[in-house]
Amino acid sequence: MSEAINTTLQKLGSNGVTLSLSELVRYKGLAKQLNLHPSSTIKSSMAGAMASRFKGRGMEFDEARHYQPGDDIRSIDWRVTARTGKTHTKLYREERERPVLIYLDCSPAMHFGTQLLYKSVQGAHAAALIAFSAQSRGDKIGCIAFNQQLDIELKPKSTAKHALGMLNQIVELHNASADHHMAQSKTSSQSVSNEAKFKHIDSINKLAMLAKPGTLVYVISDFNGFDEACFNVLGKMHRHCEIRPLRIFDPIEQALPHINSLQDVLLTDGDSEQYISLGDTLIESRYAQARQQWFAYLQSNVNKIGLGLRQIDASRPIESQLVATRRGLVIGQHEDAA
Repeated sequence: MSEAINTTLQKLGSNGVTLSLSELVRYKGLAKQLNLHPSSTIKSSMAGAMASRFKGRGMEFDEARHYQPGDDIRSIDWRVTARTGKTHTKLYREERERPVLIYLDCSPAMHFGTQLLYKSVQGAHAAALIAFSAQSRGDKIGCIAFNQQLDIELKPKSTAKHALGMLNQIVELHNASADHHMAQSKTSSQSVSNEAKFKHIDSINKLAMLAKPGTLVYVISDFNGFDEACFNVLGKMHRHCEIRPLRIFDPIEQALPHINSLQDVLLTDGDSEQYISLGDTLIESRYAQARQQWFAYLQSNVNKIGLGLRQIDASRPIESQLVATRRGLVIGQHEDAA
């Protein structure tokens, strides 16, 4: 391991493979950098700290309309009334609370990394940043996280104790999955692709049941094992929620590293093993083409349901991947920029 990687891991308080609560709490200091502002107004009816389409008494003026019986006389807009000769009432855009839900994938495919962090560790870092950002806004935060054996299902709440408890459960779930993954890699070569796919659709359906109208939903995954059924559920959720998919990837999933001499490298996902020949330009080309085809499939499914995909590189710290937009900083590069 290079000195630069060691230095970065020390800064992150991480070993890159397992999780600790302290490394997730670190993101509390970065919380206010992240923009969780809605892309559009919501349709929820819950009171809280964000603007909605519901009009009433609140902090932000929305419009003036003709006075109607029952309106509060304290809200009469005397300037408009004097100008038009007809009584008008001021309407204000009420502040609404928006729940934030995190879907965190800790399946076997996420326990992989070639440079800095496992994808599963980077995903947990992203979840911590989102959770603390939501907490700083006063939003409720909830989570669905799963591995091949267990899952977490936490309804959104707004207390600091709830946020820390949620992150602690994520740490325990992740590390249990990591231990299982390492044990299996030593004793079994049985594929779990079908099990992973089942767990995804099962968890996605739970997510849909938990997400109330107006919820902001972050889907953190590498999207391996997502099929059309999963995307269909996300599409239905998108009708009443804001869905933000975050794909976690490792650089080797984009292209094989180029070296000058031929070298066979053993890769494993914990359940199956495969040798890949590095330094062979033909293999490099075929590999890159296969990965491009897979990403085109993913992008097509995401676009089909009207969502935008952002990507997070597991080989770089999260804070170096906060991207400036018109509304503020968001996580990850847009789909065509990775």
